[in-house]
Parts: sequence; C-alpha cells; structure tokens
Amino acid sequence: MRAFLGCLFLFWLLVFANERWANAADPRIFQKVPVKQPKVVGQRDYSVNTPEFEQRIVDLFSKDKCASVRVLAPTKVYARLSPLIAAVVAYCQDDPLQAEVLFAQAESLDPNRDTIYVLHARYRWKRNPDTALPLWAKVVLITRNRATRLLAQQYLAGIAAGDELIEIGKTGSIFVNVQLGLSRETNPLGNAVSSTANPSMVGNAQLVLQYARNTGFGSLTVGYTLLNNRYLTAHSADLLENDVEVPIAVRAGASEDLVFRPFGSYLTLGDQPYWIFGGFSVRGVAYRRFYKQYVQASIYEDWYYRNEYVNQAGVHARFDYNWEFFPYPWFVNMGAYFENVHAARDTDDANALTITYSHNDIGVQAFFEYNLRTVTPGFAMKSFIRNDSDVSTYGSVPDNTPVTKRRRDIMLEATTSLTIPLETSIHLYLWYSYDRTFSNIGITDYTDRNITTSTVGVALKAYVIK
Repeated sequence: MRAFLGCLFLFWLLVFANERWANAADPRIFQKVPVKQPKVVGQRDYSVNTPEFEQRIVDLFSKDKCASVRVLAPTKVYARLSPLIAAVVAYCQDDPLQAEVLFAQAESLDPNRDTIYVLHARYRWKRNPDTALPLWAKVVLITRNRATRLLAQQYLAGIAAGDELIEIGKTGSIFVNVQLGLSRETNPLGNAVSSTANPSMVGNAQLVLQYARNTGFGSLTVGYTLLNNRYLTAHSADLLENDVEVPIAVRAGASEDLVFRPFGSYLTLGDQPYWIFGGFSVRGVAYRRFYKQYVQASIYEDWYYRNEYVNQAGVHARFDYNWEFFPYPWFVNMGAYFENVHAARDTDDANALTITYSHNDIGVQAFFEYNLRTVTPGFAMKSFIRNDSDVSTYGSVPDNTPVTKRRRDIMLEATTSLTIPLETSIHLYLWYSYDRTFSNIGITDYTDRNITTSTVGVALKAYVIK
C-alpha cells in the first residue's frame, strides 16, 4: 500500500506539479503580457493565406473588382500568397514595379503554371504589347491545354482583343477547329493503279473537337478528329478518317507529366472500309525554362479490310523522342522515332513469290516557324527508312532465276507554309508539299516503286475556344 501511495505521489510531482512550476516560470505571468484568445467560432481572418481568403480574391477578380483586391491583399500578406493568387494580385496592381515583383515571386515558386504567365502577359499587353511577346511564347511552350496554346498564338499574331476577363480556376475548356480548303495533288494514287500520275483537285475538310478538364491529379481530355478529302477525278483516293483519343495526364512533379493515351482510328478509301487501328501510349513530358521534351512508348494493332492488304497488318511497337523550343519569334520542333512492325507474309509457291511485311522504321522530323505578326512562314521536313525484317523473293527474271533480297524504302517529304491571321479566330493557310518514296521492292531496284507526289493548297481555319 505504501508503495502504491508513493508511486501516486511521484506521478503527481511529474505531471501536475511540473505543469504548475512551468506556468509559474512563464515570463508572461510576471510581465502581465496578455495571452491571445482563440477566435470566436465562425469569425474569419482574411489577413492570412487561407482557402477562404484566396477564394474571396478570386471572386473579386472574376467580378472585375481589382480595387477591392488591392484593399483585401495589402503588401504585408504578399509573402504568404500562393503563386496563382500572387499573380492575380499582381494583375490588379497600379504600380508596374510592384506588379513585376509579385509576378517574379509567383513564377519562381510555380515555374510551369500557364495561368500565371497568361496573367503576366496580359498585364504587360495592356501597357506595352512588345514586352508581352516573350511571355506569350512561354505560354505556348508550357501549356498543357490546346485552347490556351491557341489563345497565346493569337496574341503573338497580334489579333487577340486583349480586354476580356481571365477565368481563374476554370476546370473545363472546349476547343473546336474547322478547316475548309482546296488543293491539287499530282499523284494521289501513287502507283496503286498505274505508273502514270493522275493529277486531281481535292476538297479538304477537317473538324477537330476537344474537351479538356482539369482534375486533382492532372487533366482528362477527350478528342475527336474528322478528316475528309474528296477528289474531283481520282475517286478511288477519296479519304474519310475518324480519330479518337482520351489522354489522361498525371502530374509527376512540378515540371513533369505522365500522359496515358488510348487511341483509335477508322478510315475509308474510295468510300469503302479500308483500315482500322487502336492502341495505347505512355508519354513522359518535361517542361523546362526554354524548351519542352517528351519520350513516348506506343503499342497498337491494325487491320485491313481488303484481302490483298490483310497480311500487311500487325502489331506496332514505337518509341518517340521529341523536343520543342520557342526562342521567340522562332518556334522549333524536332523529333525522332523507331518503330517495329510484326506482320505476316504473302506467299505464292507456284511463282516462287514470297513478300515479307514485318519491318523496322527509323525516322526523323523537324518543323521551323518564324512569327512576323502579320504572316507566319513555316517549313517542315521528315524522312524515314524502312528495312524489312527478312528477305523477300520476287518473280523470275528472263533467265528464270528468282530475285531474293531485303526490301528497303526511303521516304523524303518537305512542306512550306504561310499562315495569315485574318481575324481573332480565322486564319488563312497556304501550303506546298513535295514527297518522294524510293523502294527496291520488285525485280529492279528503285524502279518498280519510285513515287513522287506534290500538293499545293489553300484553306481557311476557324477556331472556337470556350
């Protein structure tokens, strides 16, 4: 019993007495410094960075009440503002020097938030449009949203109004692009029908629909593209293409994304079912100060409807590496890829004929654009080499000896273009492209298949952003 009482007394000394002595040693007791009382429940403090405080700033900004924003967020709270709210407060400043300090704070803390740069660019645009151009170029480089990218390009072209309100915290956007054009192709059918080129006028129509929604983890996009080319004389080349994709972007870091993208496509040729494919890709994107780069791995399978092409279908595994640079007024995009196609063969024992369709492709591409405000010239080029995975045996030559060799294709394509902005969302687009394919398929190398095609065209592009 004594041991129990002794333990109880010791516990009282360690807890209660220690707390009393600690309180007695509190200098506020002797100095009579008042202790701050807790707030009354329901009372809000808008002098600190809280979700309620930030939402109130956003609400005032959305109602075009910048004067109220300045009153609500005085200088003493600047250091505690989140990057996006700091940019909003900066946009409402009358003093450009103070605004630039806040924008610099926001951009250093969140260097790849496109809304921050949109606010900064719009702020400068109202005062001196020329100083805003590098910021709009930055928006083009880092934005994950196609609609925001087009908006920035409109400012770079000098055709944006520049006085509409910016929506902060907008979770969804709609992008619509309609393109109508007329072109002329010198050889739309290649060597599919005869070795003689068959020039034809072409009516071109394209529709792009895209809905993007920001989420807690990144973004979700649903996209659909319809392409329809109608030939005046070469009706066998009439093309109708339907493409669907659903990219899901996950923030892997402040400046990195992982994008998971299922996709599919269905084509008709000459008003007959021709080709269908579907697959999946994973892309890693890194946003840097002066450039953007991504690596992508894709796998998909395709099928042909026509019996003569069935064995050419197979499983495609592809790896892409891409860079984008935007040292305004230049825009540069460069890429390279490797693709493996596992397909079947065509065989004809009676004629000693075996055609291999499994192959490996290596390709490179580049695009250059120079912004002159009233007109933007562009130049694109791409090339690839196809090597069959195995040899093919072709029909006999005059001495009855079959020709056995490994097929190799070389493709070269170059396109020059001019984009002329007519209105805020209407552009005139002119282009000329030239492509040539060399192939050693057949008995005589690079003779049986040597295709040249050139296209010249003009189109109107109209955009809608919501």
